[in-house]
Amino acid sequence: MGFADFALLLAFLSAYHPLVLYLTFDDGPAKHETAKVLDVLKAEGIKAAFFVQTHAWNRGNTPEGQALLARMHEEGHAIQIHTGSDGDHVAHTKRVMAPAYDVTGDGVPDGANALGSDLLRAIAHIKQYGGQTRVTRVRPPGLDFGQQHQNLREKILATYHRVGLRNDTLIFSSGDTARIPPEEIRRGVLRRVEGSDQHPTLIYALRHHWPSLTMLFHDIKKPTGDHLSEYVRDIRAIAKQAHRLILFRPKFD
Repeated sequence: MGFADFALLLAFLSAYHPLVLYLTFDDGPAKHETAKVLDVLKAEGIKAAFFVQTHAWNRGNTPEGQALLARMHEEGHAIQIHTGSDGDHVAHTKRVMAPAYDVTGDGVPDGANALGSDLLRAIAHIKQYGGQTRVTRVRPPGLDFGQQHQNLREKILATYHRVGLRNDTLIFSSGDTARIPPEEIRRGVLRRVEGSDQHPTLIYALRHHWPSLTMLFHDIKKPTGDHLSEYVRDIRAIAKQAHRLILFRPKFD
């Protein structure tokens, strides 16, 4: 077998063993920043997932936010839950300790606690404005509950389960909230070799033949939208060097 034949065989095998990459975006929707991210995804032909704050006063509960939810759905993206409370980034550890409240208007509290009520109305909000009929995942602010709140972990996870949601926190973070310059994300974070099953990186997932990887960005960060096309180009180049095919998919299930 010559080199050309070997290269062709590698390309053939990679097509049958692709890495499914779930690009996910937390914290939005934000009027201008999320719109820019959606523009880039459309230009790149990528479907992604947005973990949204449905009722935060400056996010999904504004006319602009509701219109962005509708656009996400129309363009084939998945819409999942980050928070359903009125404030921005209110911790699930706080909400799980507060009493449930009436969501449906019948005067009876819905859910086992305020977190359950938040999630129920978040699901309804996504269905109403996003048009998505099935919401399956939730990602808490900060990704975890903190060492000081580990005693609440089971209660929070049980609350998710009670309303039909799964925790989504095994991710590879782009670092776009840490004020890392875009060039450092491209040359450093995306190309980071070190990783583990608990803390994966793109290269780790490619080398260890993971079937899928979830990658975290934040659509409320202006540099993310400004440089997203560059990040996508680099991701594809890294996968090509590893002789793996990348399939970008939304995260519906």
